[in-house]
Amino acid sequence: MNKKGQKSIGLGTILVIAVLVIGVIWYINSTKAPTYDPNQVGGNCYITPSISAVGTDALVLNQNVTPSGYAYVVTNNVYPSGRYVGTSYSPILGDKLDILTSATGYLPDEQIVQSATCDKNPVAFSFKSYENATVTIKQDAKNGASALTNNIAGGAVNATAVTSGGSTSLPVIIEGTTQKSTGKIFMVVELPASSAANVSSVSFNGGTQVSSIPTCLSSNNANAYRVAYEIPAIDGYASNAYNLVITTNAGKTLAGGVYTTYYAEKKFADSTGVIKEGVCDSTNTAQYQDSYSYNFLLA
Repeated sequence: MNKKGQKSIGLGTILVIAVLVIGVIWYINSTKAPTYDPNQVGGNCYITPSISAVGTDALVLNQNVTPSGYAYVVTNNVYPSGRYVGTSYSPILGDKLDILTSATGYLPDEQIVQSATCDKNPVAFSFKSYENATVTIKQDAKNGASALTNNIAGGAVNATAVTSGGSTSLPVIIEGTTQKSTGKIFMVVELPASSAANVSSVSFNGGTQVSSIPTCLSSNNANAYRVAYEIPAIDGYASNAYNLVITTNAGKTLAGGVYTTYYAEKKFADSTGVIKEGVCDSTNTAQYQDSYSYNFLLA
């Protein structure tokens, strides 16, 4: 028996309250914004993944640069080893994206998104404005340090022909430009026609000799001794001194026009599914940023 002034709550009342509480909870949850786990690879996104790109000048403080055009290499469950998918791509949650983009007057830049999340994926590109290096090649120091005439046929100042079993050392000055980059330089030295049998060696201190010259870079002379070096990029102004040393075989001399050509390497999306840096792609198609030369005569 209930005490005076107290009332019991019946089972029906409890059921009604429970239904009302459940209804309120359902209503609150149904009006909430959907949630997702951005790290749940393979899960669903309520906001589709996208790329939000910004660009700045790497050599000029507070200078914005507008990216223009993209290339995507994608690694995911479909392409576990990575695949170049082209210039247009909508990311999928969990994708690894290797993204290359360019801007007018700048070397292309590459950035990586390790795992795409839902909604915007911010990517900050840092570009270097491009400018050809200034090259000067001088006479053998023993005969003076005047700049050689930049002409394959020679002119007022020429290098001295290399004697039998002898050597010549030619100073090479390569300069950069303030707030610009030369990019990595691929330098090709091509000696006169039929020189292959006459030359013992060619060296270039400060450059790394490459094992072979890509066929997309054409030669000028038949049976010429030809060698190439990679030279580090110059960012901003610097004046770097090198020496080009040419040595002949015993009983052989060397005279004639010498070509030195400089190719600015850049990054590009290769059809093999990777982003590379160089002068030619895997199909031997030229990809370099620009080229310039300094040619002289051994006489």
